[in-house]
Amino acid sequence: MEFVYLLGGGAPVVKTYLVTAAVATAGILLEGSDTATGSVIGSVQPAPASGAGATQLVGLSVDAAASYPANPVAQLNADADVTVSVIVSPNAVYRCKMSGGATADTALTAATPSAADSVGDDTSITALAGGIIWGYTGNNVGSYRLCNNTDGSVGISWPNAVATTDTYLVANVAPCRVLATSNNYFDLTTDLTQADASATSADNNNFIVVDVELNDSSEDGTTNSYYHVVGLSHAFAGGNGVVIT
Repeated sequence: MEFVYLLGGGAPVVKTYLVTAAVATAGILLEGSDTATGSVIGSVQPAPASGAGATQLVGLSVDAAASYPANPVAQLNADADVTVSVIVSPNAVYRCKMSGGATADTALTAATPSAADSVGDDTSITALAGGIIWGYTGNNVGSYRLCNNTDGSVGISWPNAVATTDTYLVANVAPCRVLATSNNYFDLTTDLTQADASATSADNNNFIVVDVELNDSSEDGTTNSYYHVVGLSHAFAGGNGVVIT
């Protein structure tokens, strides 16, 4: 992931924190640590890829801390790998690549309609509930539609005729979807850097999509499309403080 902008404008705030788990690379979401190792108070660790991830989101790593000592407090001034710099602004928006699977940089799957329709209707592509579908090649490049929150169907006709030679891409989250009982969320890839946009059921519900970059074949959209996300449960917003147990 990468920082793209703040809601409301301005520059992000960057802080440096102790770590209680290795941060393999920049661009990983970090949450407040729930580990008291070495009497650490106010440390961070990578948010998990799935489950109740980033429930105390602190921000995005700017650098890496590939290793860490058993007692970070005692070695703070002696070991450069003890700390990591983090963008901590609660209103920070991050650009997150869509992956077609749990492994980063997996291509999104292109789907082709099984039947043509001159008025732009198509029900033959199995989309993802609560997701988004867009033209990759053919008549409807440059257009997208939202998918029904229950069955993934597309209820609004495309602006142009649907042809069997068209291809479309599908991802699992649409902008501003926040219903707690629906499949409106994505899990992270196993390396924690991208969004697994392929799953019809995901449980990492602590992000909201602010915007999307839906690219077609001219821009290699299968490996070059993005969510813009902001954390819904930030440690420094609304009294949602980090708890050390």
